[in-house]
Amino acid sequence: MVTAPRAARAAILLVAAGAAAWSIPPQDAQKLAQLEEKVREQGEALREQREALESLKLEVEALARVSEALGAAARRLDTAADESRKGGFEWAGANPRSRTDLLEGLKGFAKAIDAATRPKAPEGVQNGDGGSTPR
Repeated sequence: MVTAPRAARAAILLVAAGAAAWSIPPQDAQKLAQLEEKVREQGEALREQREALESLKLEVEALARVSEALGAAARRLDTAADESRKGGFEWAGANPRSRTDLLEGLKGFAKAIDAATRPKAPEGVQNGDGGSTPR
């Protein structure tokens, strides 16, 4: 008959034998540490690449906004030039109405380009006119 202390010792020996079977030899532990370091380095490189990608996305979005604004502003300027032409700018000289049409078109073009190329303030941060960006 096996007594309780003897059974406990047997269980401890089995656990110790199992742990010894699963222990990592020193050379493998060193390789594992090297691999863990490489994984950490790769994780850091991935984080840096993600940050760079986000920065590039912001730049592309800004360029797209400028491109759209340029197209819209150019169409408005073209319309203003047509209105100025209809008002007699070419054949009657720079009369007040045609001059106003053309100057308003140029001013609108300049405003559109300025607004499109101005850096976008982060949400919640006050912009140049004292207001804040919408949330």
